[in-house]
Amino acid sequence: MCVLKILKYSLIKFTLISKISFLIKYSLVSVAALFLDYSSYVLLVLLGRFNLFFCASLSYSLGLILAYILLVKKVFIRKNQKIIDNKKIFLFILSGLLGLVITNFVIHIYIANFNNPYYAKLCAVFFSFFSVLFFRKYIVFK
Repeated sequence: MCVLKILKYSLIKFTLISKISFLIKYSLVSVAALFLDYSSYVLLVLLGRFNLFFCASLSYSLGLILAYILLVKKVFIRKNQKIIDNKKIFLFILSGLLGLVITNFVIHIYIANFNNPYYAKLCAVFFSFFSVLFFRKYIVFK
């Protein structure tokens, strides 16, 4: 009986550690993608030649490309997995569109109420991050 309890505890501990490890790796990839996303967004806004939604869409797309490459190589690692997998790419693009819609919606609402494009983007990141995380984990890379 004692051995079963130890095995059960070990399995729970292993599962918890693997979930935390996954979340850390996913978060690090997201931070890298966010850095590219936000820095290119700020640069485009500062140039002043584009509307905010174009800036948000382009910068988000750049971050999305980086995120896909890093997620496939570093987070959702499978044996014999190819980077070019049409079904995964399609679903990943769909997850990106979900994030893009959420990002632009939040930016629109934030700008309408507070008129600060920089904080609007940061607020949008929060909502987009969790929505896209669950979509990718349970649909794209299941």
